Amino acid sequence: MSVVYFIQSGMYVKVGVCAADRVHGRLRELQTGNPCALRLLGTIPGDAVEEARVHRSLADWHARGEWFHLTGELRRIIRDIADCQEIPIGQQHGRIEQQLRETVALLRSLTESSQQETVLGFRKAHAMMDIVALDLDELALAFEQ
Repeated sequence: MSVVYFIQSGMYVKVGVCAADRVHGRLRELQTGNPCALRLLGTIPGDAVEEARVHRSLADWHARGEWFHLTGELRRIIRDIADCQEIPIGQQHGRIEQQLRETVALLRSLTESSQQETVLGFRKAHAMMDIVALDLDELALAFEQ
């Protein structure tokens, strides 16, 4: 049996297909060479035909290839259609706290940076805070249910 998987990398989500027993192996393969910690958001039963259907239905969020811009709305859609990996609330809090600490550390490090490094640092910090916002949105959804 194969599944369509949803794997988050920062502000993006990869929608791919593999054998159901290979999802975690696929996650490890994708992690190699990826600077962001990857996270399996969920899976749905399906083959390459189902994967193509999902890609078409998510066209508004398409970034490149099998990657899509992960917004709060797209995260809710994935949560509604997929068998999602529930993360305990305590772990979510810890992940959010860690992301905030890393963002603050990055911003503090910019005080002695060149203008170009500072601009790039601000952009990275913005992307990091977007991830925090998505995680907070997910927590809110968990409490609403």
